[in-house]
Amino acid sequence: MHPAHNAAHRRPRLDRPFLRAGLAVLLLAPVCLLFVQLWRGTAADVAFAERERDGISYLDALNQLTVALVDAQSAAVAGQPVDRDTIGRAVNAVNDVDDQLGESLRARQRWSTLRSAVEALPGRSFDDPADAYAAYREATDLLLAQYARVRESSNLIRDPEGDTYHLQDAAAEELPEAIVAAGRLADLAVLLPSRTETERGLALVELTAALGDVLSPAGDLASDVQAAVESTESHTLSSNLLTQVDRFQRSVDTIAAVDAVLGSASGDNAGRDPDAVADLSALGQLRVEAQDSAAELAATLLTELDGLVAERLGDLRRGQWIAVGAFVLALLLAAVPVVITYIGSADARTGSDTGGGRPSGTAAGDPDDGRTTSGGGRTTSGGGRTTSGGDPDHADGSDHADGSDHVGGSDHVGARPDRASRWPDLATVPLAAGTPGTGTGSAGPDTGRWGPTGATR
Repeated sequence: MHPAHNAAHRRPRLDRPFLRAGLAVLLLAPVCLLFVQLWRGTAADVAFAERERDGISYLDALNQLTVALVDAQSAAVAGQPVDRDTIGRAVNAVNDVDDQLGESLRARQRWSTLRSAVEALPGRSFDDPADAYAAYREATDLLLAQYARVRESSNLIRDPEGDTYHLQDAAAEELPEAIVAAGRLADLAVLLPSRTETERGLALVELTAALGDVLSPAGDLASDVQAAVESTESHTLSSNLLTQVDRFQRSVDTIAAVDAVLGSASGDNAGRDPDAVADLSALGQLRVEAQDSAAELAATLLTELDGLVAERLGDLRRGQWIAVGAFVLALLLAAVPVVITYIGSADARTGSDTGGGRPSGTAAGDPDDGRTTSGGGRTTSGGGRTTSGGDPDHADGSDHADGSDHVGGSDHVGARPDRASRWPDLATVPLAAGTPGTGTGSAGPDTGRWGPTGATR
């Protein structure tokens, strides 16, 4: 065999099982990368939705405080006693929520300022109703600022879904503004008769502006609810909201009729027309109806909003579990060829240690590596001479019966017939004279081959 051919056979080759195992591990790397990216994105969405739900809980407590504070304002402006218990319960409700969520929503500092202002109001006595109106107006401004803070810090103002975005805008911006504006409108109407003639013109302007502050958020609220119903996939949103929106809208439309009264009360007779003043005094009852319908609508809006966000949060968490399951399955599939390769290599090592890897025809533990002597004879597994018994030759003067080392007259079984044997046929070689016992010999005539002498034989 040629040396180049032997070198090619001796060149190490890649083990195919190990190659498949390595490829499986390499293919697992991009799967791990995709899983990490998906997990991070989903975890960020989960945290976003959880923060929104925290904001909804805070807004629900603020709605209770809004109704209580507007009622206290109307009572103070009218010279009536303020219900301190109602104000105290509302403040405590917001305070409990702020203890849990105020730090994470970054609303604690503003709440501390608002709470101080609200808690100080019931104990104050006002000689002038206008002073009471100004004090409560400052407190309600702080309250509306707290709404805006919670919306911004809880991510509600950045909600990506159309239905939830419009619902949070209606519940956390438009409705509180409408409730506060309706209370201010009713209180300004109460203050109008006490105004001097020089102040009545300005008071009517304030009334007109306050009416616009009621109608504008009410119209925006109706648009928000309509947009939410059109963009949602919920089957219960429209049925739960539309009835309450209609009730609130009817109460606002009744308040809007005051615009005609304000027009008749303007001019030189501003504030002097008894009928106009009587109509304006009815704003107090209209404010209560609008406030009650708004409070009920706000609770429903927040409930629907929380349900939609909770449903989205559940979908995100299910997606996380699906991603984990897919990743574990990919790990198991990648581990299969690795385990199979490991088991195969372990079996191969076990077989080699027990002698199963030795060449066929070779006895285990033979120091001659394939050669075994038996009874003084020589046995070669690679084509050597084989003798049995203690005599190196047979009786006929040859190693085998046919006068050759192996069957077939050649060194190896199946040798070419035209190839001469290494040993001459002694039967055809004439013996030459020689000294007995010397072991000398001579060539036969015309043969050119040497052989042992008779004495040697």
